[in-house]
Amino acid sequence: MRVFLAEELTAEALGRYSGLIRSADHCWTLRVRQGTVALAALQDSRWQKESGPLFESVEARLGRWANSLVMAQTVAGRPLSAKQRALLSYGIEARLRLAVFGRAFLQQTLSQNGCQAEDVTLDVLATDTYLRDSFRQLRPRLRSLRFHRAARSWPLRHQLEETVTGSYRLRGAALLWEEWQAGRRSRREVSGRTGRASMLAAVFILNQRYWDLFQPVQIELESRGWRVQVFYYNPLVCPTKGAVPFDAAAGGSRACEQEAIDRPAWVLGEEWLQESPVSRPWLTMALDASWVTAHIQVRRHLRVLEATRPAVVISFGPETMSLALQASAERLGIPSVFINHTFREPARSCWFLQATASTMFGRACAQANAVDLEGNHRTGMVATGHPPYDAMLKRSVASSGRRESLAAFSLPPDRPYLVLTLALWGLELVSYAMQERALKMLAEALPHNAFLVCKLHPSWEDRETCEAVLGAGLPRSAFRVVGEGEYRTPDLLAACDVAVMHEQSMSLTDAIVLGRPAIAIAHPELPCGSFTMRHPAWSFKGAWRVVNDSVELRQALVALTTDEREKQSLLEQRQAYLNEFLVAADACASRRVADLVEHVGAGGAPETFVPLVGQSLLKKSARCEDI
Repeated sequence: MRVFLAEELTAEALGRYSGLIRSADHCWTLRVRQGTVALAALQDSRWQKESGPLFESVEARLGRWANSLVMAQTVAGRPLSAKQRALLSYGIEARLRLAVFGRAFLQQTLSQNGCQAEDVTLDVLATDTYLRDSFRQLRPRLRSLRFHRAARSWPLRHQLEETVTGSYRLRGAALLWEEWQAGRRSRREVSGRTGRASMLAAVFILNQRYWDLFQPVQIELESRGWRVQVFYYNPLVCPTKGAVPFDAAAGGSRACEQEAIDRPAWVLGEEWLQESPVSRPWLTMALDASWVTAHIQVRRHLRVLEATRPAVVISFGPETMSLALQASAERLGIPSVFINHTFREPARSCWFLQATASTMFGRACAQANAVDLEGNHRTGMVATGHPPYDAMLKRSVASSGRRESLAAFSLPPDRPYLVLTLALWGLELVSYAMQERALKMLAEALPHNAFLVCKLHPSWEDRETCEAVLGAGLPRSAFRVVGEGEYRTPDLLAACDVAVMHEQSMSLTDAIVLGRPAIAIAHPELPCGSFTMRHPAWSFKGAWRVVNDSVELRQALVALTTDEREKQSLLEQRQAYLNEFLVAADACASRRVADLVEHVGAGGAPETFVPLVGQSLLKKSARCEDI
């Protein structure tokens, strides 16, 4: 049996290695970034679509193994702190994820076909050092193993980069070189403060999307006299006045100059090596690189916090930078707040939810994360609601549930009903399969009197692919594909007659907040798995219509565009849904988050925080007040 596995599938790879692909019995790809490439692969039955359950079982296994490995490590004779474990575990999982999934895909192919490893001729197209090493360990068991590389990619370079990353001295030299190239070395140093600024919140954001999500909270804090200092890791499309690039404030090489690093003597017993996807030398390298990266990023954040001395730090994404911020804040005695931007299923790794307090959409999220999947009790989970929903809920109440009009947008006279769908392509082939299926269903089911608007996801716009799939089944006069620069999602939702989403899309909740009827497309042939389904919001009955095929979708579209009783039957569940999963329909989430910031900033424990809850706006006009 011949198997072809690609780290990333590209148009160049499809052409350059077409002979190997044609001769293979089964093909896998770990990543694909181009919709046209993904759709081409999906036309070939040899390309395997990863299932959600496979992904999530592998992620769970990787998380348990990494957590167990990290728990056994010590530094200077002492166990690692919770923040050190979180940073190290995150680094290991991020570095070894491709290797673990590559192995899992091969194992699934063997199981499904009743084959043994010695029956397999394996061709691997990869640059990632850990992925290549993982399969190199299998070479003695395989009939044949050959490595290939994409054009303009050099495995040796990746190996050298990782070696530099894991070396404290080499990493410092590399950072110094990067700073010199960027001209950062000549920038004026941030002067330090003495004492803490009691009304200063330092906010660290990854990108424009997180900044947009935070703005309602910033407005609320500033109305109370707080000063908000924003630091951003990646360039912002619309930078706010006074926002500072993190690199300019933190520096890089100076983080290596200020403090010697305590390097653990890694404990790598057989119980961990047997489950390791890579050899001992490269597992050691993954640990070294993760440890050095964590140390440097903590030092960089310490430099910024020592200079600004905020009362509270706020972050969004559960990744190295956010964890480093929380670790440095803890070292200085500064409380940290982590703001979630989606429903949070039970945490499956120790690097989730490490802040002093973590905001949750509702009580269901807080309860689900009180204990993680390993049985560890967590603290600091506070149900606040989602601040961007405040304006959306007020907007719905102001319009009395009527459909709003879109600026510079008119429906064709023969298609008076507007159907909205949100397209989200992804890195995995299964994500493309699900999105292609949803668009084809919409093209088949769209009533003749309805117009379809397909909104591209702001972080992953693939206009060409959406237009190609929809154009194959609909006339151009029946649909339009729009991006974030044309229309924002809340504006489109407020203007639509019905919204159609994937079964676990947060946009279903967006639609409920805005009072728009929604349809959820289930993918029984492409199940999403257990973790995403674990949150109780997805099993809530009656908040939206669930359909499995284009026939059911057409019936739902006709009913929800023309039958007022059908619409009302969904809206009757709106109050119960918002109370359960968003605290309350009171449009006070921004105030609750600001209250939490003030509470922990004054030294209060999140367990003693009592969220303020107002009267429901769906029943009558009300302001936030204690009840």
